Parts: sequence; structure tokens; C-alpha cells
Amino acid sequence: MRLVIPVANEAGNLSLPYALASIRRHTDLEPLTVGERDPGLCEHLTTREPRGRLRKFRGEAVAMRTALEHLQAPFIWSADDIYWMHPAEPVRWAIGDLDADQGPTIYQERKHLTWQTCKRYGLPTWDYESHTPLPVLNLDAMLTALNLPGAMRSLYGNLTGTPDVIAPDVKLRRRSDPLPDTAWCSTELPPTRYTELIRLLNGVPML
Repeated sequence: MRLVIPVANEAGNLSLPYALASIRRHTDLEPLTVGERDPGLCEHLTTREPRGRLRKFRGEAVAMRTALEHLQAPFIWSADDIYWMHPAEPVRWAIGDLDADQGPTIYQERKHLTWQTCKRYGLPTWDYESHTPLPVLNLDAMLTALNLPGAMRSLYGNLTGTPDVIAPDVKLRRRSDPLPDTAWCSTELPPTRYTELIRLLNGVPML
């Protein structure tokens, strides 16, 4: 099975080499990057980068559409800063229920919009916006999610059933955060800023 990683249009990506190394160490998945700029680290599909306020999310949607069209088969959707900690099968991971209260940030606005869409169509309101790999097994459901207003991952998750796991997000937002007791973690900063994580990714025994 392929593992699809949307990559940002930036000159250097400090996380992606570690993400790919962890994938190759702990899985049999074949990585495929998607984006405007080819990092040159594995097979790549080139897209045109959208512009505007929602550029990041529109770019993810373009990458997802490109992957669906190119692969036409189930795949794993990941990110360039998700690292495998040990061998595991990706699961449908929710971090709780979507918040109905609209906040000031673009992320809060999207969560509220997604909640509204789920309510409008009588769907559950799980929040699947976790920093974990997402199995994309129902391609038609993902196409439907892409055509609805809101966050792609959460819309797809709620179109296809209840989560396998309900647990906190695995993103490390501070260098002092402990490593999660899970198969995956993600980082807010470059992975080299997290001493224990980089030891693990480099295969050095933990002290």
C-alpha cells in the first residue's frame, strides 16, 4: 500500500527526511510525496500550489485529489512531520468531539464549519484532525468529503463510521513535552529540537 505525504512549498523541510526514515524503518509502506516542489527523496506527484488565506488547506485538498486520481486504490494519508515510533497499523483516530463554538483562529473556524456540515447532513461529529496517519479505504467517501465545506479528515471520518481510537493528539508542541505512548508522534518545531525524539529516530538507545 502507498503512503501519501503532502509536502509544503518550501526550500527546506527539516521534518520530512526523518518522517521518511521512520516509515522505511518500521513499515512496508511505499512513500509518495505530493506537492508543487519535489523534495527528491521518494516518488513524487507534482501539483500547483493554491493561493490565498486558506492556502494550506486548499493545498491539502489538491494533494488528496491528485492522490485519488493517480492511485485509484486505498492508501494511507500522512504528513511530513508524522514519525513512526515503532511498527503499527494506522487506525481511525479521533481526538474527541468537534467543538460547536466558533473561535477567532482559522483552525477554530474550520472546526466550527465542519461541525455545521456534519449536523446538516446528520453525521456524527468526531474530530479526526489528529496528527496521525489516516487510512483512506473508501475513495468515494473521500471524494464526497472534498466536496463538502469543512475539514477534509473529519468529514471523511464521520462519513465512514466511528473511530477505532479516541485519544489525545500526539503532537509535541513544546520541547519539554514527553513522547506519547503511541506508534506515532508529530512536532510543532523541527524534530532536531526534541532531544529524546531525535535519539529515537536516529536509533540511539534512550538514556
